Amino acid sequence: MNKMINFLEKMWLMLAIVTIILAVYKTFYSTLEDAAYFYVFCVVSIIFYFLRKRQRLHLTAQQEEQKNSEH
Repeated sequence: MNKMINFLEKMWLMLAIVTIILAVYKTFYSTLEDAAYFYVFCVVSIIFYFLRKRQRLHLTAQQEEQKNSEH
């Protein structure tokens, strides 16, 4: 489960990076209205990245707590 969460976390981060690059490119070579969708998608990707990161940290802490209670 941790591997999947870790993969999704990195995927959202990479998607945020790619969309911010595309948004900046669209802003300079087109209109801000054309780039707005990329900016919105970038913000959504960043939000999902931090949600996945928080989920991973919570799951890791929970697993550590479970290991400590078994010993």
